[in-house]
Amino acid sequence: MSLRFAMVTDTHVGMVPASSERLRQVYAAIARLAPGFVLHCGDITDTGLAGEYARYWQTVPAALRGRIRHVPGNHEVRWDPTAMGLYRENFGAVPYSFDAGGVHFTGFDPTQPLLEPGHCGAAGLDWLDRDLAAAAGPTLLFQHFPVGGEHDYVDDQAALLATERGVITRVGLADGGTVWQAGLGVPVQNAGLSVAGDSAWVVSAAGRLVRVRLADGHEQGSVRFTLARCYSAPAVVGDTLITGDQDGMVHGIRLPAGPGSCG
Repeated sequence: MSLRFAMVTDTHVGMVPASSERLRQVYAAIARLAPGFVLHCGDITDTGLAGEYARYWQTVPAALRGRIRHVPGNHEVRWDPTAMGLYRENFGAVPYSFDAGGVHFTGFDPTQPLLEPGHCGAAGLDWLDRDLAAAAGPTLLFQHFPVGGEHDYVDDQAALLATERGVITRVGLADGGTVWQAGLGVPVQNAGLSVAGDSAWVVSAAGRLVRVRLADGHEQGSVRFTLARCYSAPAVVGDTLITGDQDGMVHGIRLPAGPGSCG
């Protein structure tokens, strides 16, 4: 099943006519490629004014009308406490999701009224957990803020990155084929895994160390090592796994030499 879509972001259409001219050209070029739809990842306007939305719609050619999926950026909501209502009038409610070409697309919204940084919050993360759990295939999440690495645009991004449901996959390096896939059923931070000996050692967001057998992906046991949340990637040094938690503690867990047990 083929799938073709385009993505734009940070168009910052303002009240000055020149602010929309380049976007008009971009949308015209996209329309000529005839993708199935377009994702717009926010900062659609410069300040979220009604006149800016009107100018934005003037840039959208007829061929793309009804085929652009939007999410807000901080520039849509940071200047006016009622700005989110104006966004919804133009583009509908967020968050939301849809399916296309065998892929589940999730439009997420971590923006905060009158603030520049993003914040997912418990309610947003609960919604995201339910949406991802219901997805039947691969998922693409689109939202405005960069996350991971050195980025700090979302103040609770560690919780966002731990909403994955602990699915790990062993891939053959020779052909890229899947050797096995195991679902642990617990939230795990991206890269929250280290390999040592015959096992993969997975640190869950809830502070549990899970041992998974490399040969077949079977879980071999687990141990709770902290009551704090854990979002850092572990490292193995010698026979010890080292990882940190959100209370600022660093844990050194002695790894067993034999099979079938945990630290």
